[in-house]
Amino acid sequence: MLARVRTITVDLKNLDGLKEEWPRYPVTLKDKGLKDAFLVVDKKTGKGYSMTFWENEKAMKASEADPEFKKAYQILGGGFFEQHACEYLDVICKLR
Repeated sequence: MLARVRTITVDLKNLDGLKEEWPRYPVTLKDKGLKDAFLVVDKKTGKGYSMTFWENEKAMKASEADPEFKKAYQILGGGFFEQHACEYLDVICKLR
């Protein structure tokens, strides 16, 4: 399993909107190799991470070309958060 971790800064005045909007997009990728997704944010500073977990590298890379994914980041980046970095990591342990 692989993880894509994006470091973001959230616009805290739009936090409620982000909490409502963000879950709509990962669900569109569930049948395309997405295993799980989390959005974590420090509510005091706005620093956060968008973390998605993938069956394999092919699925993770393909998601970035997916029109729904591109649409999501245009919408979410257009008023909810600013992306700073993106890392691709191997998941080596998982709680069962």
